[in-house]
Amino acid sequence: MTKRNWFLAQIKANSHQIAQRNLNRQGFQTFLPMQQTTRRQSGKFVDKLAPFFPGYMFVMMGSTKKDCQKINNTYGVSKLVQFGKEPYPVPAELISALKNRCDRSGRFYGTESPDEGDLIEISNGPFSGFTGNIESIDPQQRMTGLLNFMDQP
Repeated sequence: MTKRNWFLAQIKANSHQIAQRNLNRQGFQTFLPMQQTTRRQSGKFVDKLAPFFPGYMFVMMGSTKKDCQKINNTYGVSKLVQFGKEPYPVPAELISALKNRCDRSGRFYGTESPDEGDLIEISNGPFSGFTGNIESIDPQQRMTGLLNFMDQP
């Protein structure tokens, strides 16, 4: 029996759902961490889930040439990421750490507590993409921040 490891597959543009479905259909286990994002679409702000690593997905497989060919020929997959002539396994500890920061559906969430002075970036809502600094944190864990607008606080 061949040892199974996690590998990184490059996905074709906007094809993560197709690639994941087709890989799962072939019996490969996949891991695609997702994050909540806010985008402006037709003048409105739309929240949606998007891949945490755009253009990439983790796939578990044996290190056989047959598995590599199957994955590389899967609709939605561009290719396995290689170093040299062979795909290089992703350390299991990295996958485990990523999975520990995701819920059951694969949605990524942060676990670190922010501190005063930390740089922040708004990821949801109408101020999505704005950066700033945390000015203060009160005992109820509410933060006051100073956003940068046109390179001015």
